[in-house]
Amino acid sequence: GKAHAVLRKFEQLSRALTAELGRKPQAATCELAAQAQALLQARQPQSAAVLDRPARLVGRESVLGLLIEQLGQGPGVWNVSGLGGIGKSSVLQELLGRAATSLPMHEGAHVVRLGDQGEHESAASRCVRELGLMTSSGQDECELVACAMQLRPMLLVLDDLDVAADAQQLLQKLLQQPLKAWVITSSRMPFELAGVRPVALQALEVPRQDDAPA
Repeated sequence: GKAHAVLRKFEQLSRALTAELGRKPQAATCELAAQAQALLQARQPQSAAVLDRPARLVGRESVLGLLIEQLGQGPGVWNVSGLGGIGKSSVLQELLGRAATSLPMHEGAHVVRLGDQGEHESAASRCVRELGLMTSSGQDECELVACAMQLRPMLLVLDDLDVAADAQQLLQKLLQQPLKAWVITSSRMPFELAGVRPVALQALEVPRQDDAPA
């Protein structure tokens, strides 16, 4: 009851500040709202949206090693790009399992697979639903997701983000302020935005038949 009341007051304050003064709530107020949101999230059943790890991932150790090393340097936004079918989702699956034991993700890992819904699906709306965020009519969902990532230490995977119409807008919001979350996206073409750390997947070399030992 109290957590819901805190969030309602925060939403009212946020709308009033934006409408009358063109300002956002102070960081301490956002932190209080995030704590209330986390309390409500803890009361809900945990999301099962976790990708199954492949039995064995071959030929991607260098990419995985690079990602783990970069993730260990602190939160931020990454983009794993490559042609369709090249193995982006498999890399993310394996990365999830390894990151779970190496990063201080106090609020766990969440996976949003945009490719399942097609190009008309809003990435921000899917994130709001996956993270259990409370929103009100007319609220900027991209900004709401970005605010949550600024306050909550978690791993958020946005698979096939490029099919979402609001992909660029969501990324721009995420990049405006320092994050406490690790956000990893995948796409066919790289997102050329300053602040997004690129990781390009190349096609694996297949040994030629005449190279096989006699």
